[in-house]
Amino acid sequence: MLAATWTDFAAEGQDFFQIQGGGNYGRHWFINRSYGGCPVDVGWLVVNGSSELTCDGSTRVPAVSIMYAMGTTLRNWNEYTNVGVADVMAVFVR
Repeated sequence: MLAATWTDFAAEGQDFFQIQGGGNYGRHWFINRSYGGCPVDVGWLVVNGSSELTCDGSTRVPAVSIMYAMGTTLRNWNEYTNVGVADVMAVFVR
């Protein structure tokens, strides 16, 4: 069973839900809804493993960052509006 505090998580579906991530941008622990360019690149959690510029070129993402959708719904990774950056990520296996 999957559970999350995001209210749209179950209804939206995911195009990526995997540890190894996807694409060519060094994204791992990738829980994403839509992946296909800046306007539609939205999701819930990503561990970014590369230093890259945002779509508008004004902000560089740290070489390793844990980004998550703040609030109750998915977020566009490239807008950095309501996207949090975590200091620590813990994984528990039961």
